[in-house]
Amino acid sequence: MIKYPWEMTENLIKKLKILGLITILIVVVAAIAIGTIEYKTRKKPKNDILTLKCVVKTFKKQGMNLKEDSSKSPDKFKLGGVKPAVFAIGDKTGTLLVYTFKSFVERENIVSKSNKSSDLYSLQEYSFNAKNTFLIYIAAQSPTTEEQMNSIGETRVLISDIVFKYLNDGKVIIYKGNSTSWEGTFTLKYYEHWWADEKGKLHYDAYNDKFPSVKYKLADVISVGPINFEYKTTSGGGGTTGSRLNKEGYPNLGSSGGSGSGFSKDDDVTYTIKWNGKKENIILKAQE
Repeated sequence: MIKYPWEMTENLIKKLKILGLITILIVVVAAIAIGTIEYKTRKKPKNDILTLKCVVKTFKKQGMNLKEDSSKSPDKFKLGGVKPAVFAIGDKTGTLLVYTFKSFVERENIVSKSNKSSDLYSLQEYSFNAKNTFLIYIAAQSPTTEEQMNSIGETRVLISDIVFKYLNDGKVIIYKGNSTSWEGTFTLKYYEHWWADEKGKLHYDAYNDKFPSVKYKLADVISVGPINFEYKTTSGGGGTTGSRLNKEGYPNLGSSGGSGSGFSKDDDVTYTIKWNGKKENIILKAQE
């Protein structure tokens, strides 16, 4: 990521951890990141190319107007000799850089060499891959208060949703299941693209986000102590320890993300929940 000097007090960092803004997950990612496979595979490349005009139009259609920001020089943000278009983000604070490359292959080569990939724990900058384009959201200032953190988070989520749904043609699969005491939901969001280079090799680009959730179904919510939660899929798993329920019966389980498309809708997700000396398993299946 592009780095700017900033500091946060130790007390604020502790507060953000308490509020759950920084979630520690045990995540095992067994998916392939960006690979090159033989063209003889059955997948056919689409080679969809996004233009800058298309990106701007898509953001506008989703209620976020991008206004060219002439106060910032594109030369300052060059990647591999490629200059971005620099935008102010409508009524939101901050800057959005949009790099448009000739192909996914060119984008991947330049971005990977420049070490500008997404940083899940960055508090000021966030990057997004969208086919042959690369976007970086830069907050207007380094966050030093909870209010500033919330504002940055809201803008980041809006940009992320637009990129995922409309630029990357993202897909969502929801898995559900129940046990005696719990009901579980698991949301998998992912996109995947195949690109053929000039030599006929097929390149693969994919990313996924996973959102586990459980709710305690019985009436004695107040008696449920800290829970230990674990989930497993065919491509890995994750979990948390010591999570407490809110008054509606939900613990904060966080989320995780990684390269690859995740797993198939035909695969099951397994939850294991331990609390008050008890243990229950849930098998979650994809919903139609």
